[in-house]
Amino acid sequence: MRQRSFLLVVAATALFLPQVAEACPVCFGDIGGPAARGVNNGILAMLGVVFTVQIGFAVMFVGMVRRAKKLPDTDALEHNSPDATKRGRG
Repeated sequence: MRQRSFLLVVAATALFLPQVAEACPVCFGDIGGPAARGVNNGILAMLGVVFTVQIGFAVMFVGMVRRAKKLPDTDALEHNSPDATKRGRG
């Protein structure tokens, strides 16, 4: 019930006070204004964060692959171990 009354108040405000519901200057086409520059800078900052995280994941996976290549072959260790002959694997 509270949510419905809140939505009713918002709709009434938009209906009776249209200047409150107007779009921002960026939406009207003021491309060179400070609001438009702020929005563009915000978008660039968010893209920078996303690309930084993606590069971090790529570096992590490359490091994991390099470490995996340095590990000894587990099959060779298992077949050449003294316990493998006792268990009938050798």
